[in-house]
Amino acid sequence: MNENKKVAWLYVALTVVTSAVAVVFQYILLKDYAEVKTGLYPRGSMTPVAFYIFLAIAAILFCTSAFMLRKDLIPGELKRGTWYNGVFCAGGAVAVVFYGIVFFKTCGLFDGLTAFKSINKLEFAGACIAFLVAAYFLAVLFFGKSSSNVVVFLSFFAVLWTLIYLLDLCFDKTVLVNSPAKILRQLSLVFLLVYQLLECRALIGKAKPRLYFVSSCLTVVFMSASVFPELLIWLQGDRMLTLEATCLIYLSALTVYVFTRSIAFAVSSDGDAVVLKSKAAEHKNKPRDDLFSSDDDSE
Repeated sequence: MNENKKVAWLYVALTVVTSAVAVVFQYILLKDYAEVKTGLYPRGSMTPVAFYIFLAIAAILFCTSAFMLRKDLIPGELKRGTWYNGVFCAGGAVAVVFYGIVFFKTCGLFDGLTAFKSINKLEFAGACIAFLVAAYFLAVLFFGKSSSNVVVFLSFFAVLWTLIYLLDLCFDKTVLVNSPAKILRQLSLVFLLVYQLLECRALIGKAKPRLYFVSSCLTVVFMSASVFPELLIWLQGDRMLTLEATCLIYLSALTVYVFTRSIAFAVSSDGDAVVLKSKAAEHKNKPRDDLFSSDDDSE
């Protein structure tokens, strides 16, 4: 096993350890808050200490990701999309719409416009992003629309999400104390959206292998910390199949799938990071008018 493939496997191992620590740590803290009737804990019951410790652990992953991307240590080429890639990619787009519906329901929009004033602005922003990004992905995948503005599109909504979050903090500074679990769920949604974007790129043969690998690992960490503690508490309760429980089961399955994709990437990687750079010369005369181009073009 060459050095580059070792790095990939070490990163997978780091993802597993970080996810396991986060799940166990949060489960222990949240277990006392579980509701006997439904088996689910209140969304705002996660302690700030647990949230900040988890963010500190995630920050280590971020720094590691930046270093690995900078040094070109993540190798490999994703193969062109196969039938199962297409199934999960389409399923992921539908799932994003499903998340949006759940968020809209949580925000109270289905109860009438009078509930708008009581909406959590953070969740409302997440719902809007989920619907719009899903619509854009579906247009690119099934109708062949121009994808040259995808980076600008995602950047705009990332900025919008941040501004709304900061605005929410200005009016309600207790959100970091009372609702850190909601913030964690929103971060999980953002990482899942980024992963789905890279999955879509792989499907149409324009993969960003290093970003894909890092994104899948970070998505697993955030999704695991957000979903698995709730699922464990639900399994210890009366296990009533509510909308929230159904969502937890699906998100858990999706988290496992994303993790298997990162494992498959590490296994199938040829371990030759030079291939990525050699293809830059091959494509040096390629037009640069498409921001949806291969990751190799930027090197």
